[in-house]
Amino acid sequence: MVDNVDMRERHGRVLAELAEVGMAMVRRLSEALLQARDPQTQAQLGLAYHRVSRAVRQTLALECRLAQEARRLERDLAAT
Repeated sequence: MVDNVDMRERHGRVLAELAEVGMAMVRRLSEALLQARDPQTQAQLGLAYHRVSRAVRQTLALECRLAQEARRLERDLAAT
């Protein structure tokens, strides 16, 4: 069984990688959107940009939440 520390570390690594890959995608989508001339292509790229950037924001929010929970757990353990 994986202990909580190992699991938190693995989750942190995965979330960091997701954020990095997501930001790379956002940058590429942004550049493609700025260069697109066709309204349909612009709409598709805009939607993709919106979805990927939202996923990045959610990833960062989850990273923050997990870090807060880890700090809370450490405080709780230190208090006992």
